[in-house]
Amino acid sequence: MASKLEDIVREKCKNVNFPLKSLEDFVAALPNGADEYAEAEGKKVTAKDVAAVIGDKFPFNNMDELVNFILPLAKPN
Repeated sequence: MASKLEDIVREKCKNVNFPLKSLEDFVAALPNGADEYAEAEGKKVTAKDVAAVIGDKFPFNNMDELVNFILPLAKPN
């Protein structure tokens, strides 16, 4: 069963086209662009958190790969 945070991240990323090949495409697909964030279960991850470390990780071939990359970046809020 997915966590609430995972569900929120998946919802925020639903417009991402795969394979995802660039930071620009990732940010453009988010509802609030670079200001997007997901928050639940006492944790928060922002688009800026992802942007800071995603550099050489492309491509992401599917939603699972992307979500599995994003979730560990969540920090206690």
